[in-house]
Amino acid sequence: SWGKSIWRIIRILLAWLGPAVLVFVLLYPAMWVEPRTVLERMLSEIVLHAGTPHDNPVYFLGRVWEDDPGLLFYLATIGWKTTAITLPLMVAAVIFGIYYRKREQSRVLWALIIYIIFFTLQMGIGNWKQLAYVAPIFPALSIIAAFGLVWTAYWLSRLRRWQPGQWQPLVLIGLAILLQAILVLRHHPYYGTHNNLILGGSRTAKQILPLQDQAEGMDLAAQFLNELPHGQAELAAVFWRNAIPFEREFVGRSTRDQSSGAKYRIYDLNSVLREFHDQESWQESWLEDQQNRPLFTASFDGIPNVWIYGDLPSDPAPDGPSFDMNYQIGDHITLKQVRLNEDELAPGEPLVIVLTWETDGIVAGDYTVFNHLNAAEGEAMDQQDNIPLFGTRPTHTWGENEVLEDPYHLALDKTLPLGEYQLTVGMYDTETMVRIPAFDSVGDRLPADRIVIGTITLVTP
Repeated sequence: SWGKSIWRIIRILLAWLGPAVLVFVLLYPAMWVEPRTVLERMLSEIVLHAGTPHDNPVYFLGRVWEDDPGLLFYLATIGWKTTAITLPLMVAAVIFGIYYRKREQSRVLWALIIYIIFFTLQMGIGNWKQLAYVAPIFPALSIIAAFGLVWTAYWLSRLRRWQPGQWQPLVLIGLAILLQAILVLRHHPYYGTHNNLILGGSRTAKQILPLQDQAEGMDLAAQFLNELPHGQAELAAVFWRNAIPFEREFVGRSTRDQSSGAKYRIYDLNSVLREFHDQESWQESWLEDQQNRPLFTASFDGIPNVWIYGDLPSDPAPDGPSFDMNYQIGDHITLKQVRLNEDELAPGEPLVIVLTWETDGIVAGDYTVFNHLNAAEGEAMDQQDNIPLFGTRPTHTWGENEVLEDPYHLALDKTLPLGEYQLTVGMYDTETMVRIPAFDSVGDRLPADRIVIGTITLVTP
């Protein structure tokens, strides 16, 4: 019988292990060509993470840990990342599981509890810790809470001697689910900002755990800057840890170097709590900026998660001549307006050209914008060609129904003769140099596929 039992266990393990290995190999192409190297690297990474603290310090219990914060870090995560509904129901499930230990359902409950305990202990052994590393236990915690909810309803039905088929247990279960939905859905779509109200909510959690672990609010900061008039071409400095979620939404230029002289400086709570550990310039800038009022703050549960400091952008061409346009370039781009700083300048003075583009569809190609100052015979005497917004917004990144303010600074040659010049604008394919067809407001194609903006007069200084 021992042999049969051992063989049965082997068959069960193979039934799970075989498909697992097959899926792992099929979906991990590196295993197709160098499986030994991949497995050796995985093993070395496991050993590294088990014996080395995270290279980003962990904030826990009100201080920054350069070493391992211990298993309590994950226990606190379980406490604050459950809800005021699920946490009591999980406790109830354990109590009822002991009481109903002979029932078949209890075996499922205890299997889930054992999984949670062993998974948490396994992650706790390693020194490399982050909140997200215990995320796989939360579906199991939710199922345990469901056990607690159903058994509580069952227990109340027996206590109050409700007859089978009566509505009271269903109302109790429905009410618990409704309260859970109210607690959680109010955080949509930033569910990571929820912290258990029984344990003091976010205000208490801020003293315990590193909030804003999923970069919550960085997209809101980018959207705020995107909507500032004349701000799309400005430079924003953002700390490296949460830079990617910000840069994904921001239409302007960004840098991770705080000392770059950026117009905006974006700080996030997670990096502040962890004390910007690797860049002293960020710490100094943060202390200095706190003396001023932020341009924007993104708060969740009354806790600021993101701050923007800096100056509001100025108009690159204030009080200059403006030209309303309605010229189409290609299939989906329209030049709606052109503004200049001046239309009378001396040779050597800067000519600022602000082009306002509007799209009505996805732009497929990569186009370069040209700004030409043409003599009477049509020859380009001065020019500036560039990818839109100083190279930060190639046309293939333009979405549908976008409006972009695209500035250009043309330093007029000091040797240009005085007189009148024609300012023309257009686009050409960046790779082939072929101009993109340009059409006027009634749909007629323009000569040389260039839009004539107006006359620029060069005068004596």
